[in-house]
Amino acid sequence: LYGGFSHVKPWLPLGPDHFSRNAAAQHADATSLLNLYRQLIALRRRTPALISGSVNSVSAKNHVLSYVRTEGSEKFAISLNLGHDPQQLPHDPASIILSTHFDRSGENVSGTLALRPAEGVISRLNNQSRLPTIAFPIHETYRASRISFLRRNPLLYLSGIPEFPP
Repeated sequence: LYGGFSHVKPWLPLGPDHFSRNAAAQHADATSLLNLYRQLIALRRRTPALISGSVNSVSAKNHVLSYVRTEGSEKFAISLNLGHDPQQLPHDPASIILSTHFDRSGENVSGTLALRPAEGVISRLNNQSRLPTIAFPIHETYRASRISFLRRNPLLYLSGIPEFPP
């Protein structure tokens, strides 16, 4: 019923492709947005650094947002290419845990991380990693659009970027 998302008639009309783009299709497709959310939620639930870890080394440059979440000896780098072009960024030695493209788990990174357009990556940093801290200015327009932005970017939302002060 109703694309597999509800038993109640939705207030918005279903798209003409709801027979092929529906909850059952999302569930069956290992690379669907539904399964990305499930993997991100599971990763966050089992990883204290992604729940309550401190946020360090925040950088925003060339459509790439990156930061490190740290809790105890756990360090995770979150790197998000928000642009339409491939990007490369300096990266400490790490192992990729999850990519929004689902094809890089276990890949080792050393020196440079290549990101495809609209790709996000969570990687576990080796203990010897020492990323520099870079100041990230928070603008009023960024604060105002934060909720909308995070809903469109699940990796950023679920990796636990903290609330910004009002």
